[in-house]
Amino acid sequence: MDSSATERTVTKQRFSIIVRKVIVTVIVGILAYVLTEKLLDDDGPWAIMASVFLGGVAFVTQFLVDVERRMERLEKSQSEHRKALDRRVDIRFRQIGEATKLHDMVFESNISTTDIGELIQSAVKVDRQTPRLMADLAKSERNRMIDFLRQLHRNGEAFYEGEDRDWLLGLTQHVTTSIKATSLTTVDSSSAGTPDNGLWQTDLGMRYLEFQKDAIQRGTRVQRIFVLDIPSVDPIGPFIDIMQQHRDAGVDVRVINPLDAQGDGVSPNAHYDFIVFDDSLTYETTPAARPDLKTAPYILHTRIRIQPEIVEERIRRFDKLWRIAQDFDMVVAGQWGHIQRDH
Repeated sequence: MDSSATERTVTKQRFSIIVRKVIVTVIVGILAYVLTEKLLDDDGPWAIMASVFLGGVAFVTQFLVDVERRMERLEKSQSEHRKALDRRVDIRFRQIGEATKLHDMVFESNISTTDIGELIQSAVKVDRQTPRLMADLAKSERNRMIDFLRQLHRNGEAFYEGEDRDWLLGLTQHVTTSIKATSLTTVDSSSAGTPDNGLWQTDLGMRYLEFQKDAIQRGTRVQRIFVLDIPSVDPIGPFIDIMQQHRDAGVDVRVINPLDAQGDGVSPNAHYDFIVFDDSLTYETTPAARPDLKTAPYILHTRIRIQPEIVEERIRRFDKLWRIAQDFDMVVAGQWGHIQRDH
């Protein structure tokens, strides 16, 4: 309904109220005149005065009743408005408090306020100015980032369904001191020991190796143990090319047969891929079972863990395997076999 129609409706309502008051006043005046005439037997001035007086009283009474109703409605409206205003003020104060708290947290952290502001502005503009599908994708990415940060903050680890790409490459780009990694042939090669279906022949594997090379040039030490968990794999074969690529990139390479870990606190059946970055966090993958090793490996999930006790355990495990493992030069020299422990 437009404003002109509303005004007409209000005018009609006011006019009907006035008409009603006039009619009631006239009726009361007539009744007063009739009653006065009969009771006083006078149809002169007294009857007229009585009808006018009572009619006036009726009109004033209606007016006062109407004023009272309006006052009640006004008080009720003011009370509701005051409560709504109090709620809005309370919400605003809480929002200001939260904003101040967030600002203090950002100020005390290493996060740039400029970056935070740009993030918020970009998020708002994407929601308003991009197609619906792209906005939904952006929202999904924001939720994924929030979930990642929440997992690290609350649980000390982050979980990802499937094979990760961004975490692995991002950590390798930002590592400063060390990378300690294990690589299983069940993930890195086929049943014949060839790397045709393995990680290092994929785009992810090649980029990962290139980023490791860049990290080494920055002064980072990269150590990698190739765990030959397929009995038929001979490192002096096609698979050795992968090791040579790592060695050429500057990676310290060693090779181990899981059976050589027996008796040193490491079960030969309990090996898995893990990487320790800067001795401060671990990156772990869980591969699915491969009935046919000719097929490409499938990663069930990926996990980053920052709990100190977990990181320390992985470091101890790696150091133990590193002592047992055979140096790559010895493997190339044809001395692959039982490895004497390096005490």
